Amino acid sequence: MKKKLEFLRFVLFVFAVISFVPIPLGYASTTWDLTGAYEIEFDNGMLYDHSMNITFMNLNTGAFSGTGSYPFGSSPTIYWTIQGDVTGSLLTATLTYESPNDWVGTLTGQIASNGTFQGTFTGSAGEQGTWYLITGEATPASPSPIPEPCTMLLLGSGLVGLAAFRKKVRAA
Repeated sequence: MKKKLEFLRFVLFVFAVISFVPIPLGYASTTWDLTGAYEIEFDNGMLYDHSMNITFMNLNTGAFSGTGSYPFGSSPTIYWTIQGDVTGSLLTATLTYESPNDWVGTLTGQIASNGTFQGTFTGSAGEQGTWYLITGEATPASPSPIPEPCTMLLLGSGLVGLAAFRKKVRAA
């Protein structure tokens, strides 16, 4: 009986200690912040310079949105919006032009370790090509920590174990 009591005390002690040991928090998979101004170029046999301004970036989910215009620095200017996601270094987005051409493009690409990104696009009329940055770069991001459920469970079970042990010692 005494050995069982010592073993129980040891287990409760271990739970109590583990509950207070810092355990790293989990993070969302997003590692890049795209917020900022860029100049990008589309190439499908002809080169098209665009300006792009990412105004919203959710660092925990990777969702982003912004606006842009074509042609870069010229008129008449055609405006467009962009909405997309970043997961790790993979970027996917939809580019939607306003009137008069109502063109929609799907972009996919990779973000390089230096923050530049490039990829391919497919347009609503079936055209395909590549796109890449001329100016600007993404910056590494630090998303908000997401507590892991196991950490909370360990803390709670350690506290319950300490309370039960204390109650049992007082009763004896």
